[in-house]
Amino acid sequence: MSHLYWEGAAIAARYAKYRPIPPAGLINRILEFLKEKYTGPLNIAYDVGCGSGQSTQFFAPHFSRIIGTDLSPSQVEQAAEQNKYPNIFYKVSPAETIPEKDGTVQLISASQAAHWFDLPKFYEEGRRALCKGGVLCMYGYELPKFVWPKDPSKENLLNAAMMDFYNGDLAHYVLTPSKDLYLGRYTLEKFNISFAPETVRDDSFCHDVESTVEDMVMYTATWSGFNNFCKKNGDEAGLKLLEKYRNKLMEILNVPTSPAETYFTKRSSYFMLMGRNL
Repeated sequence: MSHLYWEGAAIAARYAKYRPIPPAGLINRILEFLKEKYTGPLNIAYDVGCGSGQSTQFFAPHFSRIIGTDLSPSQVEQAAEQNKYPNIFYKVSPAETIPEKDGTVQLISASQAAHWFDLPKFYEEGRRALCKGGVLCMYGYELPKFVWPKDPSKENLLNAAMMDFYNGDLAHYVLTPSKDLYLGRYTLEKFNISFAPETVRDDSFCHDVESTVEDMVMYTATWSGFNNFCKKNGDEAGLKLLEKYRNKLMEILNVPTSPAETYFTKRSSYFMLMGRNL
């Protein structure tokens, strides 16, 4: 890819602050799946396309060594600065390269990232690096939903406003890989893990967190489509676009509080694909 839509110190900081953190139950499901067939020591896990490390940290209690990799130096720097675990290491590296000996890795995980990979090369490298019984896992989440108990009738309007922002304002800037994620939910044939006898899908995980209108607006500023818009039109145009979206949300809610003081529940629904190297 000629341009990294997630590169730059400001974008990496927004990733770290506003991107969802996967629910603990999802991580536990990955580990359960791994342990169904693999009974050896958990020596090495890779979290590829790790961004600012939100997903990487959850593997710290379970593996002797965890390596988070990303193409973006800024994202890796952000992840390393926030790292609190002595057994987690971050490096700049493509997902299609796992710098380990053949058959030595127990888990390769990709959170909200696999749609950007060269999947045939990624699968081939995964097959090489994984031990027998090792697992490759790819997961992500849909566009978050607004939950507004004060007036549930407004939830559809709020969610429609987000879709209008994604499919309307950013229509010419959202790339196909992003649509494979947010709209397609990794259902295309190419997301079936080629070396695995079976690709197991799990759509059961959902995560609710308290959020604010301002947080949701700034979350959209982490989208590749938004950053593509800014690349082509300038940061000032991007700020104006965010302000338009912010105003739309506040108009729907019609509350006296500021965007930073207007709270709601943000619901993220996850989907996950897992396959074993047998």
